Amino acid sequence: MLENDIAANLHYIPVHRHPYYENLGFKENDFSIAEDFYRKVISIPIYPALQDKDKAHVVETLKKIFKI
Repeated sequence: MLENDIAANLHYIPVHRHPYYENLGFKENDFSIAEDFYRKVISIPIYPALQDKDKAHVVETLKKIFKI
């Protein structure tokens, strides 16, 4: 995504992985479905001022990456 000038971030960090909950004793893989989701999901640009041409660029880049 970055090679195509598109910012993407990991998102939805599982609650049990936040420091507060880790300090309570929760650890990685305590909730495997949440961990799996975390490994697979990204956040792509989406906001009200996003221009149509930029939306199209994001969509076309994702199609290319995922060979759709």
